[in-house]
Parts: sequence; structure tokens; C-alpha cells
Amino acid sequence: MSRKLLSGILLAAMVSAPLTGPAQAESVTLRYSQWLPATYPLQAEIIDPWFEEIARVTEGRVTVVATPKVVGTVAGQYDVLVDGLADVALVVPGYTPGRFPLTEGLELPFLGDDPRVSMPVSYRTYKTYLEPTGLFKEIVPLAVFTGNPAHIALRSGEVTALSDLAGKKLRSPQQAASASIELLDAVPVSKPMSEVYELASSGAIDGGIIPPDTLLGFKLAGTMKEYLLVPGGIVNTVNMLAFSREGWDRISPEDQAAIREVSGLPLVTKMGEIYARS
Repeated sequence: MSRKLLSGILLAAMVSAPLTGPAQAESVTLRYSQWLPATYPLQAEIIDPWFEEIARVTEGRVTVVATPKVVGTVAGQYDVLVDGLADVALVVPGYTPGRFPLTEGLELPFLGDDPRVSMPVSYRTYKTYLEPTGLFKEIVPLAVFTGNPAHIALRSGEVTALSDLAGKKLRSPQQAASASIELLDAVPVSKPMSEVYELASSGAIDGGIIPPDTLLGFKLAGTMKEYLLVPGGIVNTVNMLAFSREGWDRISPEDQAAIREVSGLPLVTKMGEIYARS
């Protein structure tokens, strides 16, 4: 083949080849199953800004959009993620009693009043001792944390002795709370926070084990008229911000790494500071 013919072939190939730049990561929109009130501090001051931070660090390639209402049930958010019905959710493992017993060690009474300490410690404990067991392996947890300690809220009735609680029906968020309620000779009623207002308003429960910020965030202050503070808290509750495997796998490895940088311990530490002010 002559040199002139070969040059002509190469030139023709170059002209006909499409001009392409470096491969770009695809944009991903993820659905967040929202069940917290929009004004609740965890939602408004932590989760919503976290979603904005995710969009920022991925240069807009990953965005999270809230659904108009919760997908599935509040108690079933773990399975909502496992089944791919939503991509992101706030999961409370204690809402499914007995399913995740290893988390109960973080939910025992009297573990402290300062979320600036307890929240980062709870995340470190999860990473060091719980994650290696394969706990939550069906989904992608990006922040596992406890909230403010919970105390005893009552619709009515002054408490001057433990015997004043005997027989009262108290909402319980998880197993450790139920055990504490039974030790007080009261009756545990296991329900997610989203159902407490209706239960209290109708008189189906006499009160509950509820953190102070949650009492205000779910507009229960007018219904729960007595609040009994216990140093260190009656219990705490493990929460988790997580992605579904399916949703996470749609994100490029580079953007996954960027999201992890603004999640985990940095996010939980910021939560502790916000909770301490709430």
C-alpha cells in the first residue's frame, strides 16, 4: 500500500470518527422516604443540609429528592431500602424489636446527657464493634447514631414516687425502653414516634419515653403536660441514615467517595452540636 493511500485512509478515519471527551459520570436522582416533620430539627437542620452537601461535593451529579409522604411504614424503612422501594431513608432499628439486638447496647439507660459526646461515641462504637459483624449489610449505612436521651412524658398526673407510674401505658421506642417501663410496673406500648400524637390525643396511651426535642418537634407539648427528667436518660435510640444497595450502586465510585467524606463521623459530630442546642 502506498504511503499516500495510507495517509488518505487515516485522514478519512479521523474525519469520520466522533469527537468525544473524557467519560462523564451519569447524573443520579435518589428518592428519600421522608417521615419526619419538615420542621423537625433532625430533618431541617441536619438531613436537608446533608442532601445539599451531597449535591455540592458531587458537583450536582447526585441529588436527593424527598417523596411526598413516607414510602411503606415508618417501622419498615429498613425493608423499604432492602427492596429498593426508596433510595435513602432514616431507619430506626428499634422499631422492629428483636431484629437487630446488637444495637441495644447503645440504647441502655443512663448513658449520658451530652449529645456532643454520646453521638460521636455511638458512631465509633458502631464502626468498631458492630459493622464488622455484618450488621445492616443489606443496605449502605452512612451515619449510625443515637439522639438525645429520652425521659418520661405524661398526659397528666404528677409523679412523686415510682409507684405513681404503675399501670400506666407508656409508648416505647425499642426493647431497652420496654424493659425499663416494665421495671416501673408500667405497660410498654411499642409504636413509632409518628403515631404518638394520635395515641396520646385519644387517650390510648398515658405517656411515653420521649426525648425533649422530639416532644417539641412532633408538637406534643400541649398533649404531654408532665415531663419527668432522669439524669442520663431512661434510654437512647439508635438511628441510621442509609442508602439502598441499588441506589448506591448507581453512583460512580468517585462520587461515592465524596459522599462518604461528608457523612459518617463528620456528619454525626455536627449532629451532636446541633442536638446540644435544641
